[in-house]
Amino acid sequence: YQSVAFPTGTQIMLMQTGTGSIMLTAAAGVTLNSRNSLTSLNGQWSVVNLVNRSIDNWVVYGDLS
Repeated sequence: YQSVAFPTGTQIMLMQTGTGSIMLTAAAGVTLNSRNSLTSLNGQWSVVNLVNRSIDNWVVYGDLS
């Protein structure tokens, strides 16, 4: 595990290419915000985007379940 200080405004796109299950989990002290608190990719070929709002504060949106 490595800590990275991403600049505010950084965007990270994630795509699920396999058939497994992917759940986003924030590290201790990190806030992950999403509509309805959804944090799992919806399935194969789902795409989500994470946006850094401030230090240790992220918004995730896209094909979540």
